[in-house]
Amino acid sequence: MATKSRKTKPLLARMRSDASLQQDPSVATLLTAERSSVISEGVQLNGDITTPGSLHINGRLNGNIQAQRVVIGREGSVVGNINAAVVTVSGYIDGAVGSDELHALETGVIEGNIRCTQLVVSNGASIYAQVQAAGQPALPDQPRGQ
Repeated sequence: MATKSRKTKPLLARMRSDASLQQDPSVATLLTAERSSVISEGVQLNGDITTPGSLHINGRLNGNIQAQRVVIGREGSVVGNINAAVVTVSGYIDGAVGSDELHALETGVIEGNIRCTQLVVSNGASIYAQVQAAGQPALPDQPRGQ
């Protein structure tokens, strides 16, 4: 039985060759060589996700995330905790975020708790959270010496 040869490049290969797409930060994550997973717009998942690579969310996730990199797109939302080296938010998070780098972009909304080493907040982002930045330990309930 004869097999057909592929005449068109795979989608990610075509995206990698389009210079205008490479400049879009939400697409740039998908184009890296590391493993990427995508929750598309209109998709709703309930449950926890663990991945060694990147997770790009344009849909809705009710659950916790453990990943190297997490990107929440403008239409994306997460109700749960996120633990990742780098988190970029253009959508909505309701939960605890633990990361080395947290980027809250113009349309990003974060509610809950944030613990990160580096926090970058763009003009227009909304943060309704307890924030612990620069890797400092939690503050004591009472002043020292009491």
